[in-house]
Amino acid sequence: MAKAPKAVVEPVLVPGRMRDCSALIKRLGEVRRDLERTETAMNAELATVNTKHQKLAEPFVKEAASLERRIEAYCDKWRGPLTGGGKRKSFKFPDGDISWRKLPAKVSLRGVEKVIEFCQGKRAFAKFIRVAIEPNKQAMLDDPKHALKIPGVSIGSDGETFDIAPFETCLEEVA
Repeated sequence: MAKAPKAVVEPVLVPGRMRDCSALIKRLGEVRRDLERTETAMNAELATVNTKHQKLAEPFVKEAASLERRIEAYCDKWRGPLTGGGKRKSFKFPDGDISWRKLPAKVSLRGVEKVIEFCQGKRAFAKFIRVAIEPNKQAMLDDPKHALKIPGVSIGSDGETFDIAPFETCLEEVA
């Protein structure tokens, strides 16, 4: 099996003095602002192109919606013959297929607390209550020495990040 080519690592030129490092931070701020200006210009152009093409597409979107409604109305009217009396869920026309699909049932709850209270109060409805038992990770973080005695538990380091924040100011702040 062939080995994947190794990534070329660019050597890091470490600044020798504090003022050199400060100059690099200043340059980083300039580069980030240039990048932001470029992205802003790109987004402005994309917005213009998007608006233009949405206007061009609008008549097609309206016509497609009208055609879909007309096709569905025809198929609903002739559903029995098209599905063989309900034996099939689809039909193949010479120019395309249509099908009916049942959507899965879903449960919507309003006032979850009241639903839980009702189900807990009536034995016949207790089956609709689920009690979840799961480890309390926050408690383990609060007491790591004790938590580490539990088989299967390990507590990793929070790690460290390095952020560079070049000084920036807004025009309103200068005035």
